[in-house]
Amino acid sequence: MVYHTSRFSVARYYVLAAIIVAVAAVFYELNGSTLTSVISVALLVVILVLTELKVRLNKVLLGSRGMTIETGMFSKSTTRLHYQSIVDIRVSQSFFQRMFGYGNIEIGVPGATIQQNVRQQFAGRGDVKISGLGSHHKGIVVHDMQNVREMERFILSRKG
Repeated sequence: MVYHTSRFSVARYYVLAAIIVAVAAVFYELNGSTLTSVISVALLVVILVLTELKVRLNKVLLGSRGMTIETGMFSKSTTRLHYQSIVDIRVSQSFFQRMFGYGNIEIGVPGATIQQNVRQQFAGRGDVKISGLGSHHKGIVVHDMQNVREMERFILSRKG
């Protein structure tokens, strides 16, 4: 099973694209400026392509024995975990995230003292402290993933 970043989490980019189209239409009606329209369309295409790449290139793959988290557009990062090594799973969803079926999942893994934050954004990474897991656990946080509750149920069913 493959899970991607939710399109609802990048809705602001789609709104920005709609605003650009509206502004280009107004400028074209007022001035008849083809150059403004061409620049606006080019900017629109760039925004839409980068947004779609963000959604498609950041993913969680759930296999029969483990999971793989792949992030990044220009610099790629891959994290592999076996289900048996997972000690804790937490799902957090805001009201808006629950309405649209996406959220954040925190996965606790023993044997490391560093916490890792896998952030589904172009910029990418940073440290996060996950409370309640203890000092000997590595926490992986995956933000804004689609069908996060389904993902949690699948991992728990394989963890055994």
